[in-house]
Amino acid sequence: MAGCIFYSFFTTPNGYSEDVLLTTSEYLPYTTEHAENYGFCTEIVSAVIKNMDMNPVYKFYPWRRGQLNVREGNVRATFPYSKNAEREREYWFSAQPLFVGRVSFFCCKDCLSENLRWNTLEDLKQYKIGGVRGYWYESDFAKAGLAVEYTDHPEESLKKLYSGRIQLFPLNEMVGWYLIDRLFPDHKKRFCVLAKPYELSPSYLMVSKSYPNSKRLLKRFDEAFQRLKESGGYRKILKKNGIMYSEEMY
Repeated sequence: MAGCIFYSFFTTPNGYSEDVLLTTSEYLPYTTEHAENYGFCTEIVSAVIKNMDMNPVYKFYPWRRGQLNVREGNVRATFPYSKNAEREREYWFSAQPLFVGRVSFFCCKDCLSENLRWNTLEDLKQYKIGGVRGYWYESDFAKAGLAVEYTDHPEESLKKLYSGRIQLFPLNEMVGWYLIDRLFPDHKKRFCVLAKPYELSPSYLMVSKSYPNSKRLLKRFDEAFQRLKESGGYRKILKKNGIMYSEEMY
């Protein structure tokens, strides 16, 4: 796509002055509790925070729980989150996105054609749509009048897509193909994405407005993130994880 930040006037065992406890969620390959460095997006956040002379510590929560903890001021920040008008009223966001993902509708070729044309979400009313609770598109789908079957995890929705219980499922393409490769290694060719993407989705560090000193921390984060990019460290992390750098996508 958790917890809170504790202040200390002493140096931590690894040499940093403060531990920073952040929330995130399972969003392979960007963030995951089950991989080295917790996925490449978490690796980027870690590099930025270490550049601030602080030590990142992570807790993995479901999306809604992590977001609620940030909103209520129990947690300093979470990631990766996209912006919308409602969220910008309640949270601060990093000045630059951690990454920009291409979100498309996945389908199965024996059910729908990848050449299916659509212009607005209303054009998709006739189809069975899948979604994940807590994702940014919930309000968009409700406004468009779509009937959506929601699950708690993208893996569950992909399984519904595979079985024919839903016909379309919007997901970051990198995440979608990663999960399909893991869940259906012998049936990857059954899946495709519609030619027209749903959107390009920048994802940010999302910071609590009610947690003390969060604005100051965000300013330091933005400055350290810019230093990471200027030093080439950002591209190095992407390359290490097999991701091609693109000005449009990052």
